[in-house]
Amino acid sequence: SPVARRYQLISGPWSPTSPVAPQPSPAAASRLAAWPNPFNPRTILAFELPAPARAEIRVLSLRGEVVAVLGGAVYAAGRHEQEWRGLDGAGRDMPSGSYLAQLYVEGAPVGAAARLSLLR
Repeated sequence: SPVARRYQLISGPWSPTSPVAPQPSPAAASRLAAWPNPFNPRTILAFELPAPARAEIRVLSLRGEVVAVLGGAVYAAGRHEQEWRGLDGAGRDMPSGSYLAQLYVEGAPVGAAARLSLLR
């Protein structure tokens, strides 16, 4: 038997209070940006939060191993920056190469990972 579907066309100006408007959540954060990249000896990782939330940046090897964790605090809404100096969690220099930086908000990954190039 055929399936009948009904659609409703919504026209007119969009309003943030419209029933189809998505509600922002603390996890809805902007993309992670890094500069300078490639870098030596440090890079700045920046992100923006639409609402207060716990956030951290995990720096990973290309094999997916966590090299360092930056932040890990509750941040107010707005723009924030973290610095990575190319060190692992124990404070040892990491070798030249490519790394990934992933933003986590409230324990969940947000957006795409940023690729970092460390040049020693």
